[in-house]
Amino acid sequence: MAHARRKIHDIHVRHPSPTTTEALHRIGELYAIEADIRGHAAEEQRQVREAPNQSGIYLHA
Repeated sequence: MAHARRKIHDIHVRHPSPTTTEALHRIGELYAIEADIRGHAAEEQRQVREAPNQSGIYLHA
């Protein structure tokens, strides 16, 4: 996810748009969820990742 975020950020710096702004915002939300579940049991992390979050994005691969 970090590589995708970096590429979107680079594009956003050169050509800011509502799309890149929204993408960076959503990736930030995903990072926050990952930070919240860090250190929790693997099963709990899996459940959180498989549930849709407020962005409607699933975290599982």
